[in-house]
Amino acid sequence: SKEQAETLGIKIPDISPNYTRGPNGKEVQSWDVTADVSLGPFSKRACKVRILDNSFRYPLLGQNFFADKLFTIDRQKKEIKFAR
Repeated sequence: SKEQAETLGIKIPDISPNYTRGPNGKEVQSWDVTADVSLGPFSKRACKVRILDNSFRYPLLGQNFFADKLFTIDRQKKEIKFAR
């Protein structure tokens, strides 16, 4: 959400928003920005990030962050396992 992004120090551009579908399938306003993102031992500089004008319980990371990482998803354990 915009509030989550601002809490993390990500600036929302002062431009008209785009519209995209959120994880729940509803259309929401969004802004595309570039930010440095870290998750545990992994980080990505200048990662494309889409900020949605809607609060979801957890922020989502997608292919812009994971595309160059080798990983498997264990749905039973609800884990993402990264190759070293």
